[in-house]
Amino acid sequence: MNSNIEKLENILNSIPHLLSNKKMYDISNFSDSVFKDDYVSFTSRVMSTNLISFLMENDSFENVIFHPSAPPHGGYAADSISYRYMIHVKFKT
Repeated sequence: MNSNIEKLENILNSIPHLLSNKKMYDISNFSDSVFKDDYVSFTSRVMSTNLISFLMENDSFENVIFHPSAPPHGGYAADSISYRYMIHVKFKT
């Protein structure tokens, strides 16, 4: 496993607000980012000012990119799409 992925998981597991709201955030899908080799990514069910502030103010990160992500349309009605947020993180070197 990528050491930056492990580092990111450990950092996110240290946020009290995320720990007390695990089901709401449903943070998962840690992987190497599709953007660049030096980014790692994860998904979250929701975004909040607490999460955004933490990621922006954390001294470990050089850059953070957020974007909504939707699964491919599977023939269901548009209102049944389950959106998630993809977050890409670049660590400072």
